[in-house]
Amino acid sequence: MILCHRHRFIFLKTWKTGSTSIELGLGGVCGPDDVITPVGHDEKLRVGPPPQNQNLPMKRWPLTAYALMAIGRSRAEAGVKFFNHMRGEQVKRMVPAAVWRDYVKISIERNPWDREVSHYFWRNRDPNTRPSFRDYVLNDDRKKINNWSIYTIDDKIVADVMLHTETLSEDYGKLSARLGVDLPALPSAKSNYRRDHRPYRELYDAETRAVIEKRYAREIEAFGYDF
Repeated sequence: MILCHRHRFIFLKTWKTGSTSIELGLGGVCGPDDVITPVGHDEKLRVGPPPQNQNLPMKRWPLTAYALMAIGRSRAEAGVKFFNHMRGEQVKRMVPAAVWRDYVKISIERNPWDREVSHYFWRNRDPNTRPSFRDYVLNDDRKKINNWSIYTIDDKIVADVMLHTETLSEDYGKLSARLGVDLPALPSAKSNYRRDHRPYRELYDAETRAVIEKRYAREIEAFGYDF
C-alpha cells in the first residue's frame, strides 16, 4: 500500500489484479515522507524511493497497541505498522481523519472469473503438483481472495478511484490526470507465473462458473462483471 502526502493519495492494494504494477508506478512519484510498503522480489522494478516509513511514530500509538505487543503481537497486528494488502478500515484507523477524508483513495479490481485463473496459477506454480482448475475452484478449504474487504468498509466502496485490470492503461492515464502528476510507465510485475495463456473461459465448466459467480457476487454486482 502507499500513503502519499506529496500528492495526497492512498493506494489500497488488492490481490491478483495488476496491483503490484500500479503500486510500483505510483511509488515513483512519492517523496521521502510518504509510506511505501515492500513488494517482494519485484522491488528490482521499482523507481523512486524504496519501501519506507512503514512504522507509525510511537507518539501516535493507541494504548491498545502496547497491550497487544506485550502479549506477542506484531506491530502490524497491533495496528502500528503499514503493510501490503491492508484493508481500508485498517488504514483509516492509522491515519488522521483529515487525511482519510481528503486524500484520493485508489484501488483496483478485476473480473473475478479471470482473477481466479490468475490466482490458481500463482498459488500452484509447480505443474507437477498443481491440482486441476476444477478441483481448485471447488476446494472450500483453501485460501480465497477477499479484495472486497480491502476497498470497502461496512460493504460500502470507499475508493474514490477504482481502476480495472481490463482497462488498466486507460484508467492509469485518467488517474495521472486526476492526481495532476505525470506517472511513470507501468512495469510488468508478477507476469511470469502463468504459462497457460488460454482465455480464462476455457478453464471453466458450468459448475465452476457458478461457484465463482456466487463467491464473488458483490464485486460482480458492483462493477457489472459478466463471464
